[in-house]
Amino acid sequence: MILVTAGCDRLPKAAEPTLETTPWLFPGPNIELLTARDFKVRAVAARNLGNMGAKAEAAIPELEKLLEDKHPKVREIAAIALEKIRAEVGESD
Repeated sequence: MILVTAGCDRLPKAAEPTLETTPWLFPGPNIELLTARDFKVRAVAARNLGNMGAKAEAAIPELEKLLEDKHPKVREIAAIALEKIRAEVGESD
């Protein structure tokens, strides 16, 4: 079997993520979603922010509000997100 790899070294570079193409990777849109009516949207936004770490430091006040959310899963995910963000920022509870 012959394997042809000609041109593999000239693959196009991947585009940098932008707010327009990947809003879930940026804190602003996710912070706004923390007040959504749907608890699933709030939970996903909180998880996204937690995965951003220090980049999502501005979300701390809104995530703290979610610790009182009526849905236990939202409270749990918000607590985990706060833990992750604070660990990277160097802030403790």
